[in-house]
Amino acid sequence: MSVATSFTQYCPLLLGSDTLSLSPSFLLHGKLLRDVPVGATHKLRPPGDVILSALQYGITFGSLCGLADELGITEPQLIETLGFLNRTGALRRRRTLQGWLTAMRYTVLHASIGTFNPTLSWRQRLSYKSLAYATLRATWPVTSLGLFIAVIAMASGVISTITGLYAIGYALPLFVSSIYVHELAHTYVLRLANIKTDVMQLNLRLSVMHRKASRKIEFYCAIAGPGAGAGFCVPGAIYGSTRHILVIWLASVVIALVHLAGLLPLYGDGASLRKLWQGSEAT
Repeated sequence: MSVATSFTQYCPLLLGSDTLSLSPSFLLHGKLLRDVPVGATHKLRPPGDVILSALQYGITFGSLCGLADELGITEPQLIETLGFLNRTGALRRRRTLQGWLTAMRYTVLHASIGTFNPTLSWRQRLSYKSLAYATLRATWPVTSLGLFIAVIAMASGVISTITGLYAIGYALPLFVSSIYVHELAHTYVLRLANIKTDVMQLNLRLSVMHRKASRKIEFYCAIAGPGAGAGFCVPGAIYGSTRHILVIWLASVVIALVHLAGLLPLYGDGASLRKLWQGSEAT
């Protein structure tokens, strides 16, 4: 049941009363777990296949821990497996109202000692609505922090009221909407190639999940997102420059640069381009 990479860090906070199940995007065939949209297949080692079979029909976390104990699966092994499922978007969780209240109390207690539990991943078949919802889920920590800083800065006199209102009314909505446009551009390229996609959100990470495409499609998909996200900010930059509104111009330029930074070969789209380049060198 062990996995090559450690996924313990991706296991969310789970209560004994939480009901866990597999996402409909995943199918279980004997000892194989298939990610349908991506086309990936994960081989399960005994007794991990029994755990996945239980999740297929839904089981409480408390009962799952009992089953794992009967099978000789240690708690770290179980947590790592659930972390792997959460990282891939395969894990679903149902929680009662009382469970949510209990989880909130645990979250506050953990935060007070500097411990933060990863959130449950959210994965759905891609649509305009599901992409918008995933974008809001991924960006709300940044926008909430930005709103808090703007309000405090206005109240303390660090920035003027008009500057703060521009930041709240323009910069933050531009950031969220440009992220949406960024991901939408990825999906547009994939749809042109008739490739079905899922949208997945985990913490601040927003991903478009799809099966492996041709090198040409992968290239256009990688550059389409940053290009569209940055291009979406251009009208605001032009408007801010011609109207001499510094905060609008600065916000537009900074957010555009954030999108273009995604082309750097460190992570995300840039990492995809690097892999394509390395693959071409190998051939």
